[in-house]
Amino acid sequence: MMSFQRILYAAKQREWAEHASAHVRDLALALGAEVIVLRVTETQEEQVALAKKVDRDAQAGVAQRRSAVDLSDHKTAEAIVEALSEDGISARVEIRQGRVAEEILHAAEALEVDLIAIGSARRGALTALVTASVPSEIVRRAVRPVLVIPDPTG
Repeated sequence: MMSFQRILYAAKQREWAEHASAHVRDLALALGAEVIVLRVTETQEEQVALAKKVDRDAQAGVAQRRSAVDLSDHKTAEAIVEALSEDGISARVEIRQGRVAEEILHAAEALEVDLIAIGSARRGALTALVTASVPSEIVRRAVRPVLVIPDPTG
């Protein structure tokens, strides 16, 4: 039987992060697993903005923010880690920069996780035919189990 001791949770979708996080939390509690909340930024500018934000947390200074959405996503990741920690789960945020699907797969390998958990937006059939989603790419390419958590509002 496979043991899931380290879960990589690729969290981005703020809209249903609470819903998806609840599934990850329940799984981690049941298995006694560590959770690594992954936040991927796609550009160097986003990475620099997040690094500056992290460094400024103690200072509470005014930031030059190129992307409020990405900083909000990072705050969501931090909030997820805080909530998991409050439930007694070992959790931390990992930040990477690059193409999202590639970075999720690279992180899973580098961090030697046992399971990848990712949220997925529900899309129409036509949209799904003409565009590839990050979750579908992860499912196709991953060499470890993947838990896809659907948007509850879809």
